[in-house]
Amino acid sequence: MRDIAWLPSDRWDFDEFFSYRPKAGDQFLCKCLATGAVAIYLDILLKRDIDQAAVASDNGDSIERLLHIFDTYLIESIKGKMENTADFDPFKYDEYMRDVNVDEDVQKEFKERMTAFCASFQKQFGVSYCVDILGFCPFCIEIYDEKKREWISQGEWRQKCDKVIQFSVKTILHHIPQDI
Repeated sequence: MRDIAWLPSDRWDFDEFFSYRPKAGDQFLCKCLATGAVAIYLDILLKRDIDQAAVASDNGDSIERLLHIFDTYLIESIKGKMENTADFDPFKYDEYMRDVNVDEDVQKEFKERMTAFCASFQKQFGVSYCVDILGFCPFCIEIYDEKKREWISQGEWRQKCDKVIQFSVKTILHHIPQDI
């Protein structure tokens, strides 16, 4: 996703991103939706050059920053908790942006792009939650019976996951404004 939004690797390290186990349980959003939200958010910050707090910081923990936003989105979007998956506001959960006055048009841009991304995703797949897409929770394999675990180990579900990833990448690329 870093490459999708042309985010510099020295500031946004996504290498460990998909191995992170969310604390949200087995009814969380597809990670592609959550990752898409973070990529859209970071793209807006970068292109509008409003992320000075992180640039000025020698903290070096950009991955922790991303994981915090990502995990918070998953937790906030547990089934039944958030009415609309596009309602998440990363600006309020990003510790580096807490003291930065973010214009309404920046928040509006995120909301519009996230709404378009979520709507496209929902239209394509009919669902938004990982367990609904794959037929199981990839973080709770131990709860399934032997037959289901055997099916999971065969890896056929990865084709669904790959389709979701490909769709998400194409959709995010399509919605990244080239004129900012």
